[in-house]
Amino acid sequence: MEQSKKDILERGGIAHQQALVELLTPTKIKTRKRVIPGGKDLLETVSREDLPNAIYTWLRGCRFFTEVTVSLCQDIAKRNTTKTKLIELSYRTLDDGRKIPAWEQPKKGKNWLAIQIADIILNNKVLAVHVDEDSISIITDNDDSFNPKSDDWEPYIEYVPRRQSRFQVY
Repeated sequence: MEQSKKDILERGGIAHQQALVELLTPTKIKTRKRVIPGGKDLLETVSREDLPNAIYTWLRGCRFFTEVTVSLCQDIAKRNTTKTKLIELSYRTLDDGRKIPAWEQPKKGKNWLAIQIADIILNNKVLAVHVDEDSISIITDNDDSFNPKSDDWEPYIEYVPRRQSRFQVY
């Protein structure tokens, strides 16, 4: 550790301690996963009409994200799945070159995204819905054995924050 501090100070000439700490901290952004409360009984407790509002509430808890997955299955990797791109998303490019995803645009927003996800979940047999800046994709079970009675039924939301938290635990 002492040697790496010395190397950084010699190369960049950093005098400010906070800048040194930021250079030494890892820059990889961790995905965050939140299990949906009451998820085991989700279809019995939340009606078809209330599902978009429930998903909107889950998305609001994510704040700013670059990707999000709303999954109904505890571990998708254990199943035989297929990922299919369902909807192409448009994004707006600002003057400085930054892209604004569809769920952060004024006319669409997270409420629009929640309605899209709820519609997909209600009308398709899916394990998960994955959203990134370019598209909304569905992950389906090839065996058609997944249902609310399955042992691995555990809805959760997993997302990648836009930037790393300053107080993130490494």
